[in-house]
Amino acid sequence: MFRRTVSLLMLLACVGVMPAQVQPKPTPPKPESVPKEPTLDEKIALALRHHPDIKIAEAKRALAEAELEQAKLALSLKIAVASAMVNTAKEDARVLEISYERMLAAGRNMINESVLAETGRKSVDARSTLKKAEMELKNLLTMPKV
Repeated sequence: MFRRTVSLLMLLACVGVMPAQVQPKPTPPKPESVPKEPTLDEKIALALRHHPDIKIAEAKRALAEAELEQAKLALSLKIAVASAMVNTAKEDARVLEISYERMLAAGRNMINESVLAETGRKSVDARSTLKKAEMELKNLLTMPKV
């Protein structure tokens, strides 16, 4: 009997020492996820990205920028052409003046008068062409008065 009592006491002691099983606490049910209302800044940003009026305005701006670049390139081309014309006209005038001076230096007896007159006329025409080319280049390079 003594053994039984000791066994029973030991059993009770072990039961008292053993931790009780903990029942998990019930988790509260999650509320249904309600879509969050966007803020005013988010609404504005969304509209700025996707509104058709904004897209049209951006396309118009891109077109205006392309037209501006086209105008700049056209002006650059005109300036390059006018500059080349000035250089060509200067060289032509210089060559004709040298030819005319050499003909005069050689003497009127040695040169046909019609050739001398033609060279003189071409020299005058070349100077006139040079002046026109210089004026055109100057007009392209100066700012118009507004």
